[in-house]
Amino acid sequence: MRILKLFLLIFLLVNVSYSKEDVLRPRGSLSEDSDFKRYITIGLEAGLNYNIFNQNMTWNPNYLHGTIFDPLTSASGISPHIGAMIDIPLDNTFGIQLKLAYDMKNFGQSSSGYDYDIFARQHDMKLDVDVTSAYFTVTPLLRINATDKLFFNIGPTFHSIIGPIETTWKPEVADGTALNNFGYFNYLGFGSASRGSVTLSTNDVGSIEKPNSPRIGLEGGIGYKFDIAERIYLVPQLRVQLMMTPITNNTLLVESITNNTILETTDRMLHSIQLALAVWFEL
Repeated sequence: MRILKLFLLIFLLVNVSYSKEDVLRPRGSLSEDSDFKRYITIGLEAGLNYNIFNQNMTWNPNYLHGTIFDPLTSASGISPHIGAMIDIPLDNTFGIQLKLAYDMKNFGQSSSGYDYDIFARQHDMKLDVDVTSAYFTVTPLLRINATDKLFFNIGPTFHSIIGPIETTWKPEVADGTALNNFGYFNYLGFGSASRGSVTLSTNDVGSIEKPNSPRIGLEGGIGYKFDIAERIYLVPQLRVQLMMTPITNNTLLVESITNNTILETTDRMLHSIQLALAVWFEL
């Protein structure tokens, strides 16, 4: 509800300012650009993210670690987003857009390999890891028209997290050995079964992961306006979000008895490629 109120307030303020200007200088009287149409545009959109996650993982060479974890340096996934925008033209080439969105960021990885139990015995395993999160995003953009239909936009994007980041671990031991015989899976809370699922939240007490919020990045994209009715357009868009802020803090996995670091993760970056389909209304 607050998002809708903010969007309507921006629209009303801009509309009032343009109405005042039209009283003093009616449309069509601008000698420097007589063809310029000062139409404010609002729009609604929905689409999909292709999310790309990367991190650095540094293992203590004095501890055994299984190959089952090595693919977790990267992950990817698809998730939805929905949003609304307002576009304020500056002239026939340039405009300012403000986009507000609810943006889910899901990604995961599947791997096959082995891990060592607490007796240093090697066991073949499979592992699925899925990560889910959601953000409220604010993205002010500069719109640049290449033609009256084709446009580009670029600007900063700000992502504020909504709720926790949740990570679901789904391991399976091929020979049926209990998961609590493996150091890391025992740490995650698995019991005597050889397969299972555990979901960890950044809201959990003692979580070593803390979300960074807001995350700041750069967004750029391309779009095309198709006429579907008078001053109503169907607008497919392709965008890229390159984030400068890691999704969480760097983490340390520490051995409880010796206090030695077993694993350090750093530079945990999440970027997205967005496809969106919008309906725009010129007012």
